[in-house]
Amino acid sequence: MSRVILILLTLLAVGCGHHGNAVTRGGGEPLAVVVDPGLATDMDNAELFQRQQVADFMRKDLVLRLKRLGYEAESLRQRSDFVLGRGQSLLAVKIEHYRPGSKAARIIVGMGAGATSLNISYDITDETGQILTSATDGVGSSRDWSFCCRALNDRLIKVVGSELVAPN
Repeated sequence: MSRVILILLTLLAVGCGHHGNAVTRGGGEPLAVVVDPGLATDMDNAELFQRQQVADFMRKDLVLRLKRLGYEAESLRQRSDFVLGRGQSLLAVKIEHYRPGSKAARIIVGMGAGATSLNISYDITDETGQILTSATDGVGSSRDWSFCCRALNDRLIKVVGSELVAPN
């Protein structure tokens, strides 16, 4: 019985989490998006692959979702590809920490065992190079890595909406 109550409370909490502030729709603002995987020389091949996979997923998902909201979003592979003075802002994200967790532990044990976590830093820069906002964020989940990416992208989109409000 207590397990059923715990499951119902969890479902209620998860369901309520997606009804936050509305996202400001873009008015065609041009925005470049780059996600740095935060690779380090001491990482093994599996870590390098996972970081790159997470970064690519986040970048593609962000660009797609921003376009759906009306932004002129463009994907860049690295920050140095951003050109000042083109009338475009830059959303630069860096993966600071990523722990893939254990899928087996999530399935067999449950209750938060084998959780995935993802921490990022980001900034939004205007066309002149002035930083509009800079912050860090992170999320952990007993679901898979793509859930963490989407959760952070939800938050990033809200920040973009509040920083890049088109003038009337």
